[in-house]
Amino acid sequence: MTQLKIKLDGTTLSLDGDGVDGNYAAGAGITISGNEISRAAASADVLTIEDHAGNDTLANAESGSVHTNLGAGGTITLTLPDPGTEGVVFTFVVCVAQQLRIDPQTATIRSRIDQTANKYKWADAIGEHLALIADNNGDWVSMAEYVNWNEEV
Repeated sequence: MTQLKIKLDGTTLSLDGDGVDGNYAAGAGITISGNEISRAAASADVLTIEDHAGNDTLANAESGSVHTNLGAGGTITLTLPDPGTEGVVFTFVVCVAQQLRIDPQTATIRSRIDQTANKYKWADAIGEHLALIADNNGDWVSMAEYVNWNEEV
């Protein structure tokens, strides 16, 4: 298993681990260079948290938001924008023991597990979380992943 170390210092998020190198010209106030992700200082560091009891399609304009399955009575699917705009960031957190699926549509979610286009990632244990950023190819890259995220078979 690849380990990823994350350090937050003000507005700079540093990543240390395999597969995090690359130079990207990100948007939405976020800059990625090598193993550093920086964002412009905001007037308030308040994140929007949206609880989803059912399926939803996310928009690039929701960048920086956190999405949970709180209130879900069964499996839900959150669909990523296709394509994602470079630098758009979403975080997903399992808050109830129901399957939370992240669907990239025709894109790929690049993470520690399989990286197949058009395959969703899923988790179902409380506390599991995944943070994704859109790259310059229209795909999604995992910035942080906790515990057992799986890929659609």
